[in-house]
Amino acid sequence: MNAEEYRRMFRLEGAYWWFASRRRLILGLIERNFPNCRDLSILDIGCGTGATSRDMRRFGAVVSTDFVKDALLFARTRECAPLCQADAHHLPFREGAFDLVVAMDIIEHLKDDRQALAECFRACRPGGKAILTVPAHMFLWSEHDVALHHYRRYNRNEFQARLQEAGWRINFFSFTLMLCYPPIWLYRRIQRLLPPPSAPKATLIDLPRPVNRALIALLNLENALIHRGLRLPFGISLVCIAERPGEGE
Repeated sequence: MNAEEYRRMFRLEGAYWWFASRRRLILGLIERNFPNCRDLSILDIGCGTGATSRDMRRFGAVVSTDFVKDALLFARTRECAPLCQADAHHLPFREGAFDLVVAMDIIEHLKDDRQALAECFRACRPGGKAILTVPAHMFLWSEHDVALHHYRRYNRNEFQARLQEAGWRINFFSFTLMLCYPPIWLYRRIQRLLPPPSAPKATLIDLPRPVNRALIALLNLENALIHRGLRLPFGISLVCIAERPGEGE
């Protein structure tokens, strides 16, 4: 992504249905897994333009990292300090520095996902947790993934195996964005029948406000089910809560 694309992301991140519902998902999962905690040390890997980092500050101190300087410049305007330009394959933090590691839609961007998940594990304290989201199903691969520089989409078993290889114990695993699955599946099928575009584009479509609000409301109902521990049977994304086993476990 270039500076103009991050500028658009910064503009959309506050209220656009995709970003708003994802942020609500993450914040609710933190509240469920760390009830009444307001002194956590949190690492936000791939913070983008910083809206989620900003909102996670209600739970404690947040360190926000991204590989791209342009993203961090926008995050700075949200007062997301401290900020750190870092490669998720080699995080510049001591072992066990954080109570919670958040990697929201970032692992699919990394060439060596095994190394990145091992680094997340190293940075998390024993007994600490990680909340991770990744896109699901390679059969949904499209120009959107190409434009966003994804290396892969995951099936459930594959992502669980990657986490366990890195040492994580999986506490919760679910599909998300279940309500979006039918229209997106159909849209991707239609795309394949059309001539390929000259340059791939991400599908962040400006929607009328009533439509955007309706999508947020529907997905917040879905998020509420996940926050209560319900595992959704299908969707276009996966969410996992993983734990680094304590000493001696």
